[in-house]
Amino acid sequence: MQTSLILLLFAIGGAINIFSPKYLQFINNDNFKLFLVFIFVVTFFIVGIFVSLVTNTKFTHNNDG
Repeated sequence: MQTSLILLLFAIGGAINIFSPKYLQFINNDNFKLFLVFIFVVTFFIVGIFVSLVTNTKFTHNNDG
């Protein structure tokens, strides 16, 4: 469903907005990359739960219309 994709884009945009250039000096270690991947995975999981609660359906990729 495209609503989940739109919400995911908004969530990623919010995460990028949080890590604005004034926080870029934190990206000098390798732990930040793991943290960023963790944030993206958790964000995708939370968006999936939110979409499943709103649409009252399971967050799956079946295209049965």
